[in-house]
Amino acid sequence: MTLLNLTGIASGIWVEAPDGSPIPEAAQVIISFKRLMAEGKALLQTSLHLGLQLEPHNALEEVAQYIDALSLIVIEFPVFTDGRGYSQARRLREEFGYKGELRAAGDILPDQARFMERCGFDSLVLAAGVDAETVRAALQHYSFVYQPAADGLVTIPEQRHGTPDRLKVS
Repeated sequence: MTLLNLTGIASGIWVEAPDGSPIPEAAQVIISFKRLMAEGKALLQTSLHLGLQLEPHNALEEVAQYIDALSLIVIEFPVFTDGRGYSQARRLREEFGYKGELRAAGDILPDQARFMERCGFDSLVLAAGVDAETVRAALQHYSFVYQPAADGLVTIPEQRHGTPDRLKVS
């Protein structure tokens, strides 16, 4: 598997801590949603940098109380046709104000990378057989956007009609 950084935010090496296993002594540990719900308050008392593995069915409202303590959130895409991860990413960025690294993992196709980037992902874990150079080329394919997204790019209509209120500096 290849980790492809999209935004320059690279948070280093993370160690997974499967449910039921002891928490490793590594500084950066990824835990499951289930483990966060069961042990979150105790884990916040440690010096660990916490990462969270989210599945498409996990409720973001339950994660909200921990959002500022999470350095990494990995959103799983079990199949490329499951778009719930895009919604999770946008909600984490826009509704919950998540500022840490947001990573997509799973069945990711090269032509999905640009949409993931626009939804707020900082990095992608590419499955075996997915060429990183093909993904990088797909990211560069389009330079203009039509609709606003979590990346804050100015849309074509906004360029034509002036700076929108959401981009004006007060």
